[in-house]
Amino acid sequence: MKRAWIKLVLTLTLIAGLVSPVQAGFGPSLVFDANTGEVLVADRAGVPWYPASLTKLMTAYVTFKAIRNGQISLNQKLLVSKNASRRPPSKIGIRAGRSVTVDFALKAILVHSANDMAVVLAENIGGSVAGFADRMNREARRLGMTGSRFVNPHGLHDKRQVTTARDMGILATTILLEFPQYKKYFNAPNIRVGKRRLKNRNKLMRRVKWIDGMKTGYLCASGFNLVASARVNGRRLISISLGARSGAGRDEYSKILLEWGANGASRSSLRLARIRNVGGTPKNIATQVCKKRQRVLWGKQQELVGWGVSLGEYKSAYTADAVLQGRALISRQFLSTAKIGVFRSIQPRRYVAMLSQMQQAESLTLCNYLRRRNAFCEVLTPQTFAAYLSARAVSKPTGKKPRPRQNFNRHPVADNR
Repeated sequence: MKRAWIKLVLTLTLIAGLVSPVQAGFGPSLVFDANTGEVLVADRAGVPWYPASLTKLMTAYVTFKAIRNGQISLNQKLLVSKNASRRPPSKIGIRAGRSVTVDFALKAILVHSANDMAVVLAENIGGSVAGFADRMNREARRLGMTGSRFVNPHGLHDKRQVTTARDMGILATTILLEFPQYKKYFNAPNIRVGKRRLKNRNKLMRRVKWIDGMKTGYLCASGFNLVASARVNGRRLISISLGARSGAGRDEYSKILLEWGANGASRSSLRLARIRNVGGTPKNIATQVCKKRQRVLWGKQQELVGWGVSLGEYKSAYTADAVLQGRALISRQFLSTAKIGVFRSIQPRRYVAMLSQMQQAESLTLCNYLRRRNAFCEVLTPQTFAAYLSARAVSKPTGKKPRPRQNFNRHPVADNR
């Protein structure tokens, strides 16, 4: 009876997508096969989160349906209202009273994440922002997005506007399958506005050739979000990463999970629609994201005992953090006692992703597991940790944790990407 109860609890936890790594520093995440719905990686995929500009995926979907139903056309001119022109960044900045085409507005919201153009679409298709939000919610209910609610078309912060990784996965899949002819809007490298050429905010597409589109999102309250699609090894994969503390970390984390889904993940019987949304209020992570606190999971030197592993040395602490937590997520079955953290390397301006307090057998098993899946992993002995601590003591550290540089002025509280 006891075994049956334990098995039931584990099954329900998996269905809810609530299994977490050793120490969770990123928000919910999900990777699945868009054609079959097979879930390859799921971490808290049913937990509510603020969507930020991922909202614009639903704005685009409602617009695509309006085009298909004959309500509007791509070449149709739409009036820019005062309400639309007054939206805060990100925006195109077209003055009230002028017109734009539906085609331009779609490019603007999906390439540059323009909040003003999202309102232009909403007012002209739904009659008002509230009317358009009603359409968004009707579509969400029809698609089974039970954990999502929309009150605006752009994603600027509103406590009532929520979603889940599961629901964003359903929406992304629906868009790709129902409207393949509009894929160009999600992978366009830039949008031309007069003499300006605005680059796609999805930088991961420029770094990784096999990642071919979808949408970024950013708010202080939500952190850095990303829905990414990829065609790799003959499979159409979609990843959802929510709540990263930096854009660089979000991109690296998404890349790791997609690579894992393509090359290393075991076959799964879990399907996207079976993940349960758990309800509740989203976590507000503005303190960590915009007040520069706990942006990286720094390790503690006193934890460097026993056996461990290194997952590599990196120029950016954000990259090291993403590698550390991404690898921890996909190999969590080996990490029952491990401590994870980012440490400053002996080399200047280098950061190491390390796990410690492991048994020798655990560290060897983990590295064998990761190496078979083309991931770097080096076993660290107790003597290696002792040598590292000795070298750090000789270098006379100041006691302050290194803080990676980033221009936070580029991401004001009102900005929504």
